[in-house]
Amino acid sequence: MKAVLDGTWKTGDTWDGIKEGTVVLSPWSKKLPDDVVKLAETARDGIATGTVHPFTGPITSRTAAPG
Repeated sequence: MKAVLDGTWKTGDTWDGIKEGTVVLSPWSKKLPDDVVKLAETARDGIATGTVHPFTGPITSRTAAPG
């Protein structure tokens, strides 16, 4: 706000995510089994380190979920 008020603010793109702490996941439900929580935490940590790429294909359908 200070930069806006004093006229020094500049526009720009921000592409921060899990690694930077801009994106966080809500606390896990206590109803989730421990193994599911472990899988989710492993995926989250992999996304943060760049070893997991959640938007990588292949895309097999544009209308239905895989499965």
